[in-house]
Amino acid sequence: MKLSDRLIVTIDALDHQGRGIAHYNDFVIFVFDALIGEKVEIEITKIKKKIIEAKVIEILNVSPERVTSICPYFKECGGCDLLHMSYQKQLLYKENKVREIMKKFAHIENVVENIVPNDNVFGYRNKAVFQVKEKIGFFGKKSNELVEIEKCFLLPDIMNEYLSILRNNMNLDFVNQIMMRYSKSFQSLMIVFDVSKEFSNSQIPVKKLSKASVLVKRKEDLEIILGNDFLLEKVGDYTFKVSPNSFFQVNTKQMERLYQIVLDHSGLTKNENVLDLYCGTGTIGMFLSKKAKEVLGIEINESAVKDALWNKKQNCIHNINFKCGDTGSVLKETLFKPDLIVVDPPRAGLDELAISQIKKIHAPKVIYVSCDPVTLARDIKRLEQDYEVITIIPVDMFSNTYHVECVCVLNIR
Repeated sequence: MKLSDRLIVTIDALDHQGRGIAHYNDFVIFVFDALIGEKVEIEITKIKKKIIEAKVIEILNVSPERVTSICPYFKECGGCDLLHMSYQKQLLYKENKVREIMKKFAHIENVVENIVPNDNVFGYRNKAVFQVKEKIGFFGKKSNELVEIEKCFLLPDIMNEYLSILRNNMNLDFVNQIMMRYSKSFQSLMIVFDVSKEFSNSQIPVKKLSKASVLVKRKEDLEIILGNDFLLEKVGDYTFKVSPNSFFQVNTKQMERLYQIVLDHSGLTKNENVLDLYCGTGTIGMFLSKKAKEVLGIEINESAVKDALWNKKQNCIHNINFKCGDTGSVLKETLFKPDLIVVDPPRAGLDELAISQIKKIHAPKVIYVSCDPVTLARDIKRLEQDYEVITIIPVDMFSNTYHVECVCVLNIR
């Protein structure tokens, strides 16, 4: 077999990226935009040892779970993976995916609960990073080829309106990326242009962007052109300051649900100390503070810690403090004794030092918030001698993509 060859195959299963899986002789074939049970004609796009990647040429037997994608860019753009699935099928796929990953990598079963659905499967994102190469768009599936976008259905209308303004009214020379953040609570928008040194601020159509905050980023330096260098967003009873470089969940409504799940499983009675690791702007810690004795947040991003301190003051919270630094290194030095440890690490999960310090601290309970079930399963395995998994609650934070958030509750053995 060679590139561009065509085959007719039947899809047996879906992989963890939402691709169809088929088999042909000794080859495993991964097919984007194919569902279980479908008979499809495919064209080979990549061959590596006994693995083939392919695209659909024609669907010969259509699954009843298939829906027509509302997005004209779905087959090329790398942003969405599951727009060809009904939403109920998406939820079932993600729930089963978490179960399969936990069984395969953590060797645990019967701990995954039903997934928490998303009420708004479109228009839910509060942040987007557009790639720029003369045109504005997103990278294609598994490529650095830019797919020009006129509208993204995962974004609120106002972000698409400003995308149109930029596309039609701006000289994009020397612009690398354009980031937008949107606060629904305060109806405010931030636009950050990541540019090279040759970029001139006069390229920005300032009058047409007058209702937004506009910043220019040259390497690590941020220059305010219009408005402020932050947004405010309300989550539950709290108001949070979000700077351009600070981590903030991209789905504001589901974020509130996610944090409520953490609070509901925390077991806090106002007598316990809480350690909030990878705390970002302090969102989870502040949610827990109302039922905790004291909260200590640790975060390596200086900008996020500054926002967290501002958020503490803004929300009049007196029982929370923050330390800036590498999680494992700060834990080695801190004397804080927690009854509960909450971790919300990046996609790569916990590093060795953080794992060893969590074991050493030996808190009665750990709640692990994860955006990658594979690294979650790996870390569960690394903690298994000390901690037992009580429950895992998947949350659909990223509808129409294969990504899934999880809340994992672990108790000391």
